[in-house]
Amino acid sequence: MAHLRGAGQAMTDCSPDLRRDCLDNLLEGVIVIELGGTIAMFNPAAGRILDLFPDAVTGRAFAELFMSRKGFEEFSDLVLDAIENRGKAGRQVVTLHTGGEEQLLSVAISYIRSRCDGSAEPTAVIVSFSDTSKIWELCMAKAVDAQRGELQMAYRQIEEHKALLKKSQAARVLATVLVIGVFLGAGAYTWQSRNPLRDSFIATGVDSELPLASAGADEGLRTVTVEPQTLHRTISLVGTLAPWRTLNVVSPVSSRIGAVHFQYDQLVKEGELLIELDTSEANREHRDARVAYIDALEKFEALKNWEGSAEMADARRSFARASLELKSQRNRLDRATFLLDQGLIATTEYEDTEQQYQNQKLDFDVAELDFEAVRARGGKDARDRAELELGNAREKMLELEENLQQSAIHAPLSGIVLLPGQSDSTGIAAGQSVEKGEVLLKIGDLAQMSAVAKVDELDIVRIRNGQAVSVTGNAFPSLRLEGTVTHVSSQAKAQLQGAPKFDVTVTLDPLVTSQRELLLAGMSSNLTIAVYRNDNALLVPIDAVEQQGRSNHLLVVHPETGEVEVREVEIGNTTLNSVEIVAGLRPGDQIVIPED
Repeated sequence: MAHLRGAGQAMTDCSPDLRRDCLDNLLEGVIVIELGGTIAMFNPAAGRILDLFPDAVTGRAFAELFMSRKGFEEFSDLVLDAIENRGKAGRQVVTLHTGGEEQLLSVAISYIRSRCDGSAEPTAVIVSFSDTSKIWELCMAKAVDAQRGELQMAYRQIEEHKALLKKSQAARVLATVLVIGVFLGAGAYTWQSRNPLRDSFIATGVDSELPLASAGADEGLRTVTVEPQTLHRTISLVGTLAPWRTLNVVSPVSSRIGAVHFQYDQLVKEGELLIELDTSEANREHRDARVAYIDALEKFEALKNWEGSAEMADARRSFARASLELKSQRNRLDRATFLLDQGLIATTEYEDTEQQYQNQKLDFDVAELDFEAVRARGGKDARDRAELELGNAREKMLELEENLQQSAIHAPLSGIVLLPGQSDSTGIAAGQSVEKGEVLLKIGDLAQMSAVAKVDELDIVRIRNGQAVSVTGNAFPSLRLEGTVTHVSSQAKAQLQGAPKFDVTVTLDPLVTSQRELLLAGMSSNLTIAVYRNDNALLVPIDAVEQQGRSNHLLVVHPETGEVEVREVEIGNTTLNSVEIVAGLRPGDQIVIPED
């Protein structure tokens, strides 16, 4: 018993060290914070989790350390709330944002309560926490594995359903083929039973010695020899004549119109003066830009030789003067110290001398800071900034000089002057304000002409670039012009009523002088676009073609035996009474057609 009592007494004596060892070896971070906000304890685990040194943290204010750290907002708010709202314990998960990564902490709040005075009031806050990020990642990985298994199971079920669907679809296809075969057989039987040539052609054939027309005269049939013919298809449109190209003339600067030297719809020559801009405002801006450039140049030159500038000289003199005065005051303080040690001066006199020295030292420190500040004003950053400002000022000045040179606007090409393009535009006039880049007018090039028409959605699919066009007009009845489709719009123009319309542009062939004199921009025109042409087309009467489902057939006389055979053909374009055969028939073949 005595031995046990001794061991217990020894453990009690070393219990503070034991508690400290236990705290240091905990895997959880522990922080003990006094209610005044001072950190009393901070174990190594807390340092590892929060990336702090325990010795550098203990004894300092929690708010001083953590309120300014980015990413610790949730953790700081939780701890400060526990300090302010005493007695509110519990556990909560918070997020730390450190080094671009998220860290999840499980934080438990508890309190130390005094046992000395018997009161229930807490005296300190215990914050214990652990990093649960890896646990969370493991949970997420298990959840992903579980979801992956569910997806694999669902995929296998889908594959099984697909196999069943394929079997059912094969059965449906087989049934559909059988039904179609039944209908085709019934149709063939019906057609053969109704064909007036069936008995005569199949049973007896055609006598090679006897013409087919006379052989079938009783049945109202005759033969026709197919020969190549010319077939062409056209689309007729109504369009408007326009210059073959237009060029926008824009304002080079923001200004006012000084003078206008043209009229709209007037013919002008390349280089002819059209507009003069008011340059009074531009001149003022140019003068201001020159002043700014001179100021920037002076500033840059001053910074290049900053060490030799007047400001650096003044700062250097002030600093030297303060240094000398501090040295002189130091000598006075040394003499006063010696005299005080010898008992030759009173203590108050020594204290006055020491106070004067401290004041002079403050003046010296201020003079040194001022000197460094003045020197920094001529550093590399300041010189680079001054150089950039000088470049900007130079570019601004040169830009305004160029604008002044562009105050006179000339015609970029020969042509007709047109309105800017807005439907409600009335053109420009003297005194009007214009912005940089604003379209003032258009020049239409009349060296060639074009025609613009609108086409509906049914015809636009047959029009292509390069198709030949014939152009006529009521205003120029003696002319028949030729041209080519040069542009087909890929997007319809919005229409309030009716079907969508697409723009088609036709460029006319170069005009001679006599033709150009008869044409004006804006005249209406009639356009005939050749959308199809075949000079060797094989045309047969529409009544001669027998349609069976999706295939077409002709009765053709065999050139050697004279027998009539049913031949499958491929048809092309049609006219009012004939159809083009593009495959299955050759020039010179004889076909059987009904008598007119």
